[in-house]
Amino acid sequence: MTLTLAEAVLAAGTDDWVPLRAIDGLARRLEPNADPSEQHHRVLEAVRELLGTELVEVGTISGTEFSAWEGPLSASLARIEEAYLTQAPDEWGFAIWFNNTVLGDDIGRAALSREPDIL
Repeated sequence: MTLTLAEAVLAAGTDDWVPLRAIDGLARRLEPNADPSEQHHRVLEAVRELLGTELVEVGTISGTEFSAWEGPLSASLARIEEAYLTQAPDEWGFAIWFNNTVLGDDIGRAALSREPDIL
């Protein structure tokens, strides 16, 4: 069984915060032949799913602290999409981070038990 991109993100998030750059990289690993527009769609779809089901929270890293963004989900999604689609990877890659919730960790651990080599 192959993990979905969302499950792979949660698996990665069981150990540490996950930058948007890593989600982009996981998407490339899971579907190496996808064209850039398909990849962007898949990454944004996974981010929407994870945030919409409250499996992760989005924010920034300062030193050793994760700080969740405040405000409505729609504003966070718009901010992520705008950065991901219009900026260079060096700008968004490690500026946007995801932190698993408790339920996200549970799902991530289950995904790792099914596919321990995903990461």
